[in-house]
Amino acid sequence: SPKTASSAPNPLIPSTISPKCEAFLTYLNSHQDISTCTAPLLSALSTFQASAASNDYAANDAAVQDALAGLCYSAPCDDSLVRSLLTQFNSNCTAELTASNDVVLGSYDALYVLTPLRDAVCSTDSTADWCINDIAKGSMPAGSTGANATHVVSSSFDVPSILPNAATWSSASLPFLFLSPSMSSTVLCSQCTKSILSAYVAWESRMPYALGLANSPLLKGQGSLWTATGEKCGGGFLESVTKQAG
Repeated sequence: SPKTASSAPNPLIPSTISPKCEAFLTYLNSHQDISTCTAPLLSALSTFQASAASNDYAANDAAVQDALAGLCYSAPCDDSLVRSLLTQFNSNCTAELTASNDVVLGSYDALYVLTPLRDAVCSTDSTADWCINDIAKGSMPAGSTGANATHVVSSSFDVPSILPNAATWSSASLPFLFLSPSMSSTVLCSQCTKSILSAYVAWESRMPYALGLANSPLLKGQGSLWTATGEKCGGGFLESVTKQAG
């Protein structure tokens, strides 16, 4: 529910920011449409936690598949609404974003990544299986195992209450479903990598990141992933990613 004047301070609204930025974050904090459309994503991401004992999911396979279907066959967040909110965010909190205020930039990043991450999670391979299944089968990096990766991911999308852990996101490559530059060409040079990268390229062409991707706490690893993919798969592979993105 929206905060009232007598409520405890909201950790997502720093006391040191401008009144204009504070007013916008208060508005975003209580935006029911964003809260509603992210619910299926939260539900799906909650099943992706790696088991503490292996590289398998902690949840059973049926739960994972049900959550993916629930997400990918439901309506996404309205594209124009998210882009409008990001534009308003940038115009109302320009100084805070430019100064890389951790809390404000974290909120911008969480909102920014909503659309492409959903598209990445819902990407499928050549057999119409979910790409997240392919990546999890023997390809989940050891660093994500037992680290409660899901909690980090799902927390990042509860925009009104919890900020993303950007350091964990970047090191585990969570926005790119754990794909990392160190993976073999067998994993990187796949239809799934094309689909995951193209989800971000398509979004970034429609809605450029306010400060440039290199300054994004969550997406700054995209450049190195892109470079490694080009080196291992060839320039033609990256051209096909761009073509798939439209």
